Amino acid sequence: MVPNSNIGLAATYDINEKQSVALRVERYNEDLERYVKRSTSYMEPQVHYKRDLDRNNLNLSYNGRNDKSSWRAELNYTRTKEDDVTLTSDYGNSTYEGKNTLNYVDNVDHRQWNLTLGGDTQINKKHFLSYGVGFVRETGEGSRLKNAPTTYKRHIDPWDYDKSLAVRNGVPSSTVYDYSFKKNEAGVEQWNKEKEWYNGDKNDASTLPEFTYEDYIRYLDTTGSDSSAVMGLVDGPTTENSLKNRNPEAYARYQQFARRLLAENQAFIADYHANKEGRTDANGKYYPALHDAYLPSFYYGAVADFDSTQLKLNGSYFKEEYLKRVNQQTAGRAEIKKQNFYIQDTWQVNKNTTLSPIVRLDHSDLFGSNLSFNLGMTHNVKGNPHRRFKANVGTSYTEPGMGELYYNWEMYGPNITFATIGGGEARLGWYWVGNPNLKSQKKR
Repeated sequence: MVPNSNIGLAATYDINEKQSVALRVERYNEDLERYVKRSTSYMEPQVHYKRDLDRNNLNLSYNGRNDKSSWRAELNYTRTKEDDVTLTSDYGNSTYEGKNTLNYVDNVDHRQWNLTLGGDTQINKKHFLSYGVGFVRETGEGSRLKNAPTTYKRHIDPWDYDKSLAVRNGVPSSTVYDYSFKKNEAGVEQWNKEKEWYNGDKNDASTLPEFTYEDYIRYLDTTGSDSSAVMGLVDGPTTENSLKNRNPEAYARYQQFARRLLAENQAFIADYHANKEGRTDANGKYYPALHDAYLPSFYYGAVADFDSTQLKLNGSYFKEEYLKRVNQQTAGRAEIKKQNFYIQDTWQVNKNTTLSPIVRLDHSDLFGSNLSFNLGMTHNVKGNPHRRFKANVGTSYTEPGMGELYYNWEMYGPNITFATIGGGEARLGWYWVGNPNLKSQKKR
């Protein structure tokens, strides 16, 4: 469903027989909503895409002439505002029952001003001169410009995007998340999970836990269990399917990580044993026993009554940076200014040959100045205007635009398939990543 509207106004006024002005105004609005469910399985959620796009265009021009010259001035202004939202629901299209999850939001506000001034003058019978200058100012802001020179963090309120969100533990259901990225050895951007989860470095094993969260999910996930079950699954004598029996190698790494957590949290653990363990504070909060041999399970939050944020690895508790990025976005702003000047001579060498030399100077605040040229020739073979020989030689120049430099956003639906490792998700689609290190291109 794509309701849209397009309204415009065009007017021309002749000042006199040699001068005129023209105005054109246009407004385009698109309100897209699309529901996607690729199977009849209740396991697959229904995806709801929403896009609200507004584009305003303004063009104001002036044209004039006299016996030898003509001149023109043109002003163009374009503003594009786009807001994208992706929701999923495990219960189909549910408007009022509170069953949705907010998966993705994105916005951009892009504006561009263009001013061009030009003219043509008949110098004499052999030379016709064309010339002009141009000025461009382009600005952009929003979460789509994550690679912009100026970026900032912003938190969103999921309720601002949908009033039918599911609520879990008093929190509206949202997977909006500000991923951090780091380049691998091949120079490819990858999610910097190790930094967000462990305050570690993927390329430095000494900063990573010997028994990772993926290990914990695989062997020791105790959702809904009590603390005794937490420890029993590790090496309890009453549990035949303990980690110690199933995978001695992983059990050894669990023990190694326990010793490391003990070493890095000595002061807290000693105070906890002496002043809190087994007691209840004035507010009725109970402090469960903290067993040094099972510190990894406490660190990963397996014991509900224990405040796992008190155990630190590399100076941070588990997922400390990750939790700060929930319902957070990186947004950016950028500005590009450009100027150009050109002059061209159409030179009638003789009745059969015309040369057209042109020189152009471009300057931008990002890429500096560049001078390019072109020389064209048209020749009537043996004086026959129907048999023409044409040739061109010169240079060309182009610069990357704001989208190629700074845009960075997802372009696919979420929650397509579930991966088998670590409880993650595999997404069918692609991710647009701009490159702020792109250079201008020159060709001959």
